[in-house]
Amino acid sequence: MKNLLIVLSLIFTLSSCVDLGFYEPQPLSGKIVKSLPNNYKGKYINKKDTIIIGEQVVISGKDSTSLIPSENMILKKWKDYYFVNSKENNQDYWTVVVVRLKKNKLDVYMPEIGSDDGEKLSKNYTIEEIKNKDGKIQAFIINPPPSNWSKFLKRNIYSKNTLRKTN
Repeated sequence: MKNLLIVLSLIFTLSSCVDLGFYEPQPLSGKIVKSLPNNYKGKYINKKDTIIIGEQVVISGKDSTSLIPSENMILKKWKDYYFVNSKENNQDYWTVVVVRLKKNKLDVYMPEIGSDDGEKLSKNYTIEEIKNKDGKIQAFIINPPPSNWSKFLKRNIYSKNTLRKTN
């Protein structure tokens, strides 16, 4: 199966000011895969965003572009979800975006947290704060990671953006 091209610029455009990270690619029980299935190939749109999935997986991030699989990009499958794990060169943690195709609709789940969400996260998870050079919160690390991602995605930590396939 060929690798697929996925331009997910919207993922990083819509990403939060504070990262949500994990020390290992997620989910722990997921299987590492080299590509998305062929039925993901196509163009997806909604009122604000466009995603194109083609031959190779390329993600244009904050300041880098990577191929999956690579040292800093890992794709994992769990149930009918695909987890795009990315790690910037200077980070000790992985950030995760989740995608799932249902019929002709692509659901993209992205973390949506701010620096004041630590208390909300700590009610259900053990978290660690990572601060930048200025002392501001750069990331919340959940460790250990959630074992049930279906429930985790419903906890208002990740927002869901649905796009419709056009071809």
